[in-house]
Amino acid sequence: MDGAIADFEAEAFPLVCTTGKDVARNLAKNLDSHLKRRYPRRKVVLATSRSLTAPQRFKLEELARDMGFTLVQIHEQNDIAQRLYRNPRWYRELGLTGTPSALSVVPATRRPLIEIEPVGRDADLEWLRTTAGDRVVSGPPGSGKTFLLYHLVRGEQWGLFLVSNDRTAIADAIREDDPKVVIVDDAHLDPSRLEHLKQLRADLGASFSIVAATWDGDRDRVAAALGPASQIHKLELLTRDEIVEVIRRAGLSAHDSLMKELVDQAANKPGLAVTLAVLALRGDWSEVLEGRALTRSLMAFFEDLGPSAWSDVLACFAIGGDRGMHSEVAARFLGLSRQRIRERAGALAAGGVLSEAGDDALAVWPRALRSALLREVFFPGPGPKHDYRELLENTPSFEKAVAAVVDARRYGAAILPETLRELVVRAGSQKVWEEYTALGESEALWALSSYPGDCLDLAVPALHLAPSATIPKLLQRSAEGVATNERVEVARLHRHPLGLLRIWLLNLETSPEEGIRRRWLLVRTVKEFLQGGGDSETGTNALSLALSPVLKGESQDPDPDSDSEMNGEFRQRMNVSKSRGSGARSETSCPSSKQTLGVLSVRSYVCGLIRNHSCKSCLKTPCARCGHSQRGWCTISYPWFREASDWQRVFAGSRK
Repeated sequence: MDGAIADFEAEAFPLVCTTGKDVARNLAKNLDSHLKRRYPRRKVVLATSRSLTAPQRFKLEELARDMGFTLVQIHEQNDIAQRLYRNPRWYRELGLTGTPSALSVVPATRRPLIEIEPVGRDADLEWLRTTAGDRVVSGPPGSGKTFLLYHLVRGEQWGLFLVSNDRTAIADAIREDDPKVVIVDDAHLDPSRLEHLKQLRADLGASFSIVAATWDGDRDRVAAALGPASQIHKLELLTRDEIVEVIRRAGLSAHDSLMKELVDQAANKPGLAVTLAVLALRGDWSEVLEGRALTRSLMAFFEDLGPSAWSDVLACFAIGGDRGMHSEVAARFLGLSRQRIRERAGALAAGGVLSEAGDDALAVWPRALRSALLREVFFPGPGPKHDYRELLENTPSFEKAVAAVVDARRYGAAILPETLRELVVRAGSQKVWEEYTALGESEALWALSSYPGDCLDLAVPALHLAPSATIPKLLQRSAEGVATNERVEVARLHRHPLGLLRIWLLNLETSPEEGIRRRWLLVRTVKEFLQGGGDSETGTNALSLALSPVLKGESQDPDPDSDSEMNGEFRQRMNVSKSRGSGARSETSCPSSKQTLGVLSVRSYVCGLIRNHSCKSCLKTPCARCGHSQRGWCTISYPWFREASDWQRVFAGSRK
């Protein structure tokens, strides 16, 4: 072993150092030696002077796992370079003299710098290469400004990053390196650096151009500091398809549903997409999806700011939801100056977890991280850790803030039920009511009985969580529509009560057992509805839905080329015909509808309900065509009743 690290849990665990080209071979050799000597520890840290891509890092971690070790950390070329540039202790350890240069190939950033090719940035790279003079590159946090500039510096020796505020050191570096471009990253944190740099350029007679990277909200201020001749370029967020490609280039392949969740969390930000992909490859998927992995990663990332400094600042912005929180309100709540809040926010923007929400407001992304922060900072239980009400009352949007609190409850925040209900009522938003309904059965039951609007607004989550209470309301709502001549086509109107029931019944993602359970529940509820004097047209339409073995589903396909990654057995069993492209719609009938979905048994039960009628389709003897003798309909003559009109025709004939 090349070194040892003490963690005060047991004897020190090994540090493996290598400068060789085959990093994996050297790691395996060292771990094998460790095992042969029967050392007990099964943790290891690797340091290499080589630059590693994301897939290479993950293969090293997998190699260590296969040998029974946990690869705790990898320090590769970029990490070591940053330490050499900014830590005098390393200079002393290596016997070097002098201070780090004020201009560096590596930016002074906390953002993870991963070796992948840019995605969707050809036009942006071309603008940077061909535009002369001083330039401003603006974009929201996490849009990839630093990575794009770093890519040019590393691959084309295009320029150098300014990493010091010492004017003497900057002047010396300019004289020595004679850069073509000096890059000022996060220029909005201190625009005066641009003025000092311009003055040095004039004093030294240098000819370099200045490129300043900044947030969109500070673009004009930074451009003013750089001068009227500066040109401005806005870096747009990526498309969903491009974010999928970023995640794949970071080394992650996943099933459509998981990929879609990562794409949603990334919010079109490549920096955040890379961070999420790395965390997903290193840890538990559930922890990534619930924001716990990202929270832990940030905690380690910003540990030098203090045990709670980073989380308190982020939580203040998180409680504002999608609209965020004004910096001034957060500063007042934390007892900090507005400038100090902006500085901390600038540091915390690493990886794109902060977004500009307008009017000096910042919002936390992804929502899973937002919920995790609210849970840990404000609602750890049993009572509130901090008095959040001041923030809630001063948020740009009370509705969005309550929605964020409701979402935090979904992720385990300890909020008193009566407090949460009071906030939901005050918000007065259909969306907030709907999200509250989706929390659980008790919340759905309360919402159904308390919501002042149309029950259709809450039907989708309520049907999944409290179907026994929701179905009667939808039947009654449909009957009211019939009474007022509100004629609709059930299969095509998602806002119709029976249309919502149809979506719930025919959901492609439900298991066969759940499909049977839902159909039986609907039949029993319709029976009670009709026996109670309910509208017969509504009842017959609802019964037709229970008799359909059709399964339908809609989903956003995050990756048009990921068909091979789908579970083959599931695809074959459900006979899914997958359409290419985003928002693909698939429809299928279960290949074993007679047995799997129990359609005949349901139909037999319906026949029993109307046994006093002369149902010509009810089989008294074995069917000559299919051989079935159950009390139902011949599945060859009547494969299924796709629309209400088919069932109504048969039902009406049985009443004659």
